[in-house]
Amino acid sequence: IKRAHEPQAGSVVMDVTRSLDIAPTAMAAAGLAPAPSFMGRNLFGPPPAQAPPLYVEEDLEGNVLHGLRDGPWKIIQANPGNPRGLPPVALYNLDADPKEQRNMAQAEPARTTQMLTALQRQEAQIQKRAALDAGPTRVADRRL
Repeated sequence: IKRAHEPQAGSVVMDVTRSLDIAPTAMAAAGLAPAPSFMGRNLFGPPPAQAPPLYVEEDLEGNVLHGLRDGPWKIIQANPGNPRGLPPVALYNLDADPKEQRNMAQAEPARTTQMLTALQRQEAQIQKRAALDAGPTRVADRRL
């Protein structure tokens, strides 16, 4: 990681980063405070004590996927009848299975339930923030 025009060499950071981190990082570089509703972090700031869960989603060509990575665990929910033939729920331990070859959902029912609950909480948090960020529409502003 390196800022432009810094004389010293950059360094490799193995932390998980998210696209949500781009805006807070750019704002911090410009000397601005990110909006409180931003979920990301300044990548040049101190790393968090614990990496936040990483939410992922895809809606492409009939495949609707939602997932969450938390530590070494990753859960993926897929829509029934998806074209890829993915199972409705897949759970992976990325430390032991980085290529996601062994679905542990059946073998780890408690972990599967825990991860599905965390996924639902993350989605609810995203929906809540999206509603807060939407604010009044331009039509509503005109009426006021």
